[in-house]
Amino acid sequence: MSSTQASVVLVTADCGQVPDHLTALVVPNPPAAFEKVVQKYGFQPTPAVPGIHPTAVVAEPDFGGSTGISIGAHAVVEAGVRLGNNVIIGAGCYVGHNVEIGEGTRLYPNVTVQEACQIGRRVTIHSNTVIGADGFGYEFVNGEHRKVRQTGIVQIDDDVEIGAGTTIDRARFGRTWIGQGTKIDNQVQVAHNVVVGKHCVIVAPSASAAASRSATTS
Repeated sequence: MSSTQASVVLVTADCGQVPDHLTALVVPNPPAAFEKVVQKYGFQPTPAVPGIHPTAVVAEPDFGGSTGISIGAHAVVEAGVRLGNNVIIGAGCYVGHNVEIGEGTRLYPNVTVQEACQIGRRVTIHSNTVIGADGFGYEFVNGEHRKVRQTGIVQIDDDVEIGAGTTIDRARFGRTWIGQGTKIDNQVQVAHNVVVGKHCVIVAPSASAAASRSATTS
């Protein structure tokens, strides 16, 4: 602490001697208190503006009367998409036919969500992530690899956050399922029919094989 260039430090009541050149603020939880300081005085991202950018291509712009929706420049939203209130779809995103996205969810720029996938409420998906690409399924027939059709979906439950450059494949049948509250780091691969439980943490770089399961808080 003596070498810090800060003028104020956040400490708990049981902290030892604080150097004379520092002002100590006693708080119950220094990390939580510092987070409040950052929220007040740190970098503030530009808030999304509700509305559809003129360059976006949106097949059915009503969305059942949902409000507060923001769709950025050059995004594509296909027919049959259902969006909840206050959904944010960033610039360059692609949202496929019949996708469902719940209230308060945010897709950062260049996210792809393929057909029929289901995304819950308050989900955050960072840039260059792909949800619902085909699972990697082949059979070796007559001396060559024959693709096995992937007919399932990806289901992402409420309050999930998915890092940049992550890929979550659609199921061969049924669903690839990410449970409520799970946090997935950047550059993670989740294969077809994988089930991830509630409140798991998956750290990059890692991959989950087809049909594997992760328990809660793994």
